[in-house]
Amino acid sequence: MMSEVFDVVVIGAGPGGYVAGIRAAQKGLKTAVIEKESLGGECLNHGCIPSKALIHVADAYAAIGDFRSLGIAVEKPAIEWRNSIAWKDRIVKRLTTGVGSLLKAAGATVIAGEASFIDAKTIRVREAGGERELTTRATILATGSKPFEVPGLPFDGQVVISSREALALGEIPPRLIVVGGGYIGMELGTVYAMLGSQVTVVELLDGLLTGQPRDAVKLVERNLRRLKIKTLLQTKATGLEVAGGIGKLTVVGPDGATSILEAEKILVTVGRKPFTGSIGLENTAVTRDSRGFIEVDGQRRTKDPAIFAIGDIVPGPMLAHKASAEALVAVAAIAGENAIFAPRAVPGVVFTAPEIATVGLSKEAADASGVSVEEAVFPYQALGKALTMGASEGYFKWIYRLPDQVIVGAEIVGRDASALIGEAALALENELTLHQVARTIHPHPTLSEGWHEAAELGLGWPIHLPRK
Repeated sequence: MMSEVFDVVVIGAGPGGYVAGIRAAQKGLKTAVIEKESLGGECLNHGCIPSKALIHVADAYAAIGDFRSLGIAVEKPAIEWRNSIAWKDRIVKRLTTGVGSLLKAAGATVIAGEASFIDAKTIRVREAGGERELTTRATILATGSKPFEVPGLPFDGQVVISSREALALGEIPPRLIVVGGGYIGMELGTVYAMLGSQVTVVELLDGLLTGQPRDAVKLVERNLRRLKIKTLLQTKATGLEVAGGIGKLTVVGPDGATSILEAEKILVTVGRKPFTGSIGLENTAVTRDSRGFIEVDGQRRTKDPAIFAIGDIVPGPMLAHKASAEALVAVAAIAGENAIFAPRAVPGVVFTAPEIATVGLSKEAADASGVSVEEAVFPYQALGKALTMGASEGYFKWIYRLPDQVIVGAEIVGRDASALIGEAALALENELTLHQVARTIHPHPTLSEGWHEAAELGLGWPIHLPRK
């Protein structure tokens, strides 16, 4: 078998892999991108994008309930679920097609197949019609992650489902049990509750959305109560029976009492783990840590100098935008540039209702690390734009260092938090101070004014709140 020769081979075409493929080809490197399923990876096909589409459907449906207060009369709205799913699928198709077009335009070769290492510079690709062999100067691994399974709750794709199946259900389930109160479970649980499902959340720990600011979580919990979502904390799922399309989940509560919950669908979302199996890493010098993550340096180079790794398979938050940023660094390193992945902070968003977005240090984390900080918190309800949107719940928060007032963290909870956290990330990355944010003119009336108002508050000169 004759090998095809490339400068760079990228394994996996998710937000890390396809970005790496495009940038490598743009730099004039002969590039191949190998994907065993669909271009765009888990995020575009079965995660980030389809979930946000269904969140939009749920938000739009829920907003109808507020129309009468706006003077708009709507009679008997109804969800046509199959049309909603079809709309979501069209969005995904448009974006996956776009990824293919971008790779082609950049000059990358796209190969549909499953890759494995013969050695560090030789890759076997199993395609539908046979096998081919590639020789490469450098490889970028971007194989992503997969859901954890709970012992005793194996995924069957029918009753016990992962987030992938939850985003493609044929109908809205009358009852839904969510095992795991992290961001994926809470996002999807909220969607189905807004669409009419009776939702119960089973969480082993003593709180939901572990790792998120407690003040923010309190606002989310308030909305969960409005939606009549039942939350069972410090509760463990211990057994399952399925009969007649109904799952019977045995759980043990904090007092040791056992009970049985029934639902048409049981969504298990207890986290994800790196996917590095079956790619022949044993034929390379690549090493993994105790949790299965591939060990890399600042350029995302593994212990095998010809192999780089990015995204969910390396330590750090499992976020699409982190993977894309790592991709650019890895390609730059392969091209001989002096690039290092060392962001001051990586923003994160939880698309619950309301949304939560954070970047940098929380006050608790700063205190624990010995950094002296203060907080400045400005409420949504003091913003005219928020009131005109019927979105008065939430807050903007700067966490700033003393005495120089350099911003080291930020939180925002409320409408469009996901679209507003970018300003805070920019402030952190450039070590801006409260003074610099305060003297930046923000347009009125907008939600972005909340950052300006919070900065003025931290400086002791609030305009739209009484001075303390």
